[in-house]
Amino acid sequence: HAGKTSLQIKQETEGSPENLVLKKEQLRSEMMPLKKHLIRLKMDAVHKAFKEAEASVLKSVDRIGSMEEVERQLKALGFPAPRSTTTGSTETPLI
Repeated sequence: HAGKTSLQIKQETEGSPENLVLKKEQLRSEMMPLKKHLIRLKMDAVHKAFKEAEASVLKSVDRIGSMEEVERQLKALGFPAPRSTTTGSTETPLI
């Protein structure tokens, strides 16, 4: 124990609170690079799923062929559909 502080001695004493804190800090330090890599992989999966869902939404909305269907879907989502400037026809209003 020559030249060691009492804290160092406690940190080296198996089972001491100081030793457990030191081991926990070492484990956290060792895990950090792997955790960062894991986060990157999981976020890549999230971004991929988002892009796929976004493409699906754009396709499904693009396929809508009538004002009635647009209004029905808006209403189903809780939004009042804006009144078209046409007189009830399905033609696209001029904006």
